[in-house]
Amino acid sequence: MEGNNTLKYDYLDYQGTHFAATDLTLFEKLHIDFWTPNSTNLQFQLISQGVGTFVNLPVSTEEWISVDIDLQDFVPPVDLSNVDGFLVEGNGTIYFDNWYFWKEPYGQGYDPTLSNLLIDGESVPGFSPNILHYDVDLPYGTSEVPTTTAISTDPQAGYVTNNATSLPGTTSVLVTSANGANTLSLYYSF
Repeated sequence: MEGNNTLKYDYLDYQGTHFAATDLTLFEKLHIDFWTPNSTNLQFQLISQGVGTFVNLPVSTEEWISVDIDLQDFVPPVDLSNVDGFLVEGNGTIYFDNWYFWKEPYGQGYDPTLSNLLIDGESVPGFSPNILHYDVDLPYGTSEVPTTTAISTDPQAGYVTNNATSLPGTTSVLVTSANGANTLSLYYSF
């Protein structure tokens, strides 16, 4: 719309999009902005392994609408750890903008996330606080279970490492927020 990159669905009946399975368990909301000149019905669905449930969006013509949908509105049947598509159903012409997943930031003492995860002193390739499982290739000839070090986002948060006992194996890290209210489990397999 007028110089802004938007996604336009003309004569909408239904439109689905499939993508690689994505873990959304660290998020709470889905934000969507949309505008329509003529739609009277609009629904949105997250999909996990071919199943989903629709959430009705409030429709008003000739104005931008912003909605934040609670991801729990899709559960069940959607498995938020394995979302692989979405479906939009409705009528008319719809312009979409600003789709993103988000959550309220942690308050002081409540943050159980990591700012880094190290294996034998090296950052896990592709580390992100939003990824909870990693497959790690150890250097050829590795014969001992690697040492794991975690760096919590909140320096007051703690963590416990449960190292694999042999190769191949899986090591887990349980992070607990400083106030003990929140925990987060991360895993890496090698």
